[in-house]
Amino acid sequence: MASENKRDLVEKLVDLTVRDPIGSISGNPSQLDLEMYEKMRQRFREEQINIRFKHFSTDQLIALLNFYETDMGESILITQNDISEEIISGFQLVSEEVSKEYSEKRHEEDMAHAQAHKDQFSDDGT
Repeated sequence: MASENKRDLVEKLVDLTVRDPIGSISGNPSQLDLEMYEKMRQRFREEQINIRFKHFSTDQLIALLNFYETDMGESILITQNDISEEIISGFQLVSEEVSKEYSEKRHEEDMAHAQAHKDQFSDDGT
């Protein structure tokens, strides 16, 4: 019974504090994509629940939930959501930049390799 109560508390905490990463995926998904996203969302939520269940005691969960019901707690949740959105935007930007840099480096390496290969055949032909 105690673990069921604890699980309920953890689920409430996750619902309050964990931003849905799947909801930030943009584009116009197909039905199959929607099914995949929903499965990912469910698994992500379950993983978040399991992690918090392992690390928080029932008393800690109650204290956290009580805190988040206060004005300050609600204010912090709003701020955390804003921070999460900025982190996701920053991650997407950094990811795009690194991907571009990697592609350019890869292109340069491919061109150098092609030139070396061309030079090798030029030397062999003379």
